[in-house]
Amino acid sequence: MNIIQHAYGPADQGDIVLEVLQEEPKTNGAAPQLLFRLTDFAKRRSRAAELKSRPLDDIRPGGLGCYIMKEVMDEVSLLEGASASENILEMRKALTTTTK
Repeated sequence: MNIIQHAYGPADQGDIVLEVLQEEPKTNGAAPQLLFRLTDFAKRRSRAAELKSRPLDDIRPGGLGCYIMKEVMDEVSLLEGASASENILEMRKALTTTTK
């Protein structure tokens, strides 16, 4: 939703590519990770400084996407793509197992 609303806006449209990958740990004992990579090709370059939510006590609809991403994921990064119109959002989450 954030890509549609903030990168493309109401008058623009374009592709969004979602990649979901499982990465094996680079160190022994570490859990594998899921990597979610969202790429858009909007005319506007997103900036990492814009990747923030509004104050939680400002109660109104919307505006919590960045907060939820940062709370749920272990790591959230906004990367620059190869072209000026390519934004890449990477989110990582460690996979853990529980035993009963």
